[in-house]
Amino acid sequence: MAVSESAPDTLVDAAYLQLADFTDGVPNPTLQILLADHIARAAAAGQMLTIAQAAKEFGIAIPAALHVVRPEAREWALEYAAELVAQVSDETRRGIAQKIADGIWRQRGVDGTGRDIRADLLANDIGKDLGRYAGLNSQRIQHMEKYEVELIEAGFSGKDLERRLDAEAGRQLRKRAQTIAQTEMRNSMARSENIEKRAVGMTRKKWNTQHDDRVDEGQCRPNEGQGWIPVEDSFQSGHDAPTAHPRCRCNLLFEGMTRETLASRLQALGVE
Repeated sequence: MAVSESAPDTLVDAAYLQLADFTDGVPNPTLQILLADHIARAAAAGQMLTIAQAAKEFGIAIPAALHVVRPEAREWALEYAAELVAQVSDETRRGIAQKIADGIWRQRGVDGTGRDIRADLLANDIGKDLGRYAGLNSQRIQHMEKYEVELIEAGFSGKDLERRLDAEAGRQLRKRAQTIAQTEMRNSMARSENIEKRAVGMTRKKWNTQHDDRVDEGQCRPNEGQGWIPVEDSFQSGHDAPTAHPRCRCNLLFEGMTRETLASRLQALGVE
């Protein structure tokens, strides 16, 4: 997956600053891939992802030391990530949340974080005795049961059947771990962005979909149809920011910060 040409380098750099304070805006290919669809449609509003970027837009110079943004995404992940992960113990859920936070902080991307999560899913107390189905949720177990019937009907048996089932179970475990990683990392980034945008004076937000036939018609499309709403409000789905469902690809647009608001924020940081 390549970084979208509609996502200028300034947006990517600003996103790095939002996620971790040690990146210094240096391009990281893994994080670029993770963030590409999140910022590709942000346009002018997205150029104000940080106070530093907003200041640049208004032509205000601020010291480099103040370009760093607190890692709210990691903090949110530590506290809230994996709350909706089904059929795992509380201990496993906490372990997944830690892996999500570490994945954001260390820029491990969806694949790397997914690999980290797989160990937690396999060690989960709930369902750890399910043999090849260990780590899978009920939906994926149903898929495996159906797949086994299909293989038997197709004439597979013995070691050949077992080999195919083991391979598919491994694929399903990888897919589950990646889905959790992608969804929870995007949750953490979107919610931390929402918090930061309110802090820097943004007043309105808008749910933004990818505008294709993969957009969820039950939640995401209606959320986008609301248009601009107050930044402190929730959308009609009940979410204050994406994601609305697993593998949701939506992001938020923001507006409303004036030069005067920015100046007052910078003054509070000791910048005249």
